[in-house]
Amino acid sequence: MRARYAAHGRSDLDLAVFELIGVPDAKEREKLCDQLYFETAKHFREIRIVEIKKQEQRAKSQERGLRIDELALDVWDALADDERLSIPEWIASNFAQDWQVMIPEGNPKLPDAEDMLDAATVFFSNTKGTRATRLDCPTRAHAELVYQLGKLGIRGGISLPNPAEKLVADLSQRLSGIDRRVDELARSRSTDESRIEDLAALLKHWMILGKPKNA
Repeated sequence: MRARYAAHGRSDLDLAVFELIGVPDAKEREKLCDQLYFETAKHFREIRIVEIKKQEQRAKSQERGLRIDELALDVWDALADDERLSIPEWIASNFAQDWQVMIPEGNPKLPDAEDMLDAATVFFSNTKGTRATRLDCPTRAHAELVYQLGKLGIRGGISLPNPAEKLVADLSQRLSGIDRRVDELARSRSTDESRIEDLAALLKHWMILGKPKNA
């Protein structure tokens, strides 16, 4: 640190001042200069920390005035077109429409891949005691897709490609990317962990199912 001061002649000046005020030993003057520079740097660091804390407090005060849905809309408007595509829209835009399927209501269940009879079947159950809706698929990959889409809350008609293995892999990557992206976006708008979690959840919901027109 003293080298930086020396570049401006400050070090020699400080050493001379200590000598004038009665510090005869050169090593002691060096030690006092080092301590002076350390305390000076410490002082400015503390000032900077206070400034940062004040900035964070101002940011929190400002964000308290916005609801989560208002923050989400602000983020949504800045997204690229591809990021605003819901999962059904993304599938329709990027994959062939070979197999039309109607995903029913209910909680989806996928049998094991080794199941001799129902490996390519997804069962949708509604209430306990009622018979599950059986949905037979062309292949195991299609069944995995239908199951995943059902778990995401996607219902109704959707067209899937055949074969479907590439979509299975790409959908997994898309969902992982959404998780990372919404966390990044939420943290860019808030420092409060609770609000970050709520904002990320709403953005994820929109990216998967689409933003409601009245939102």
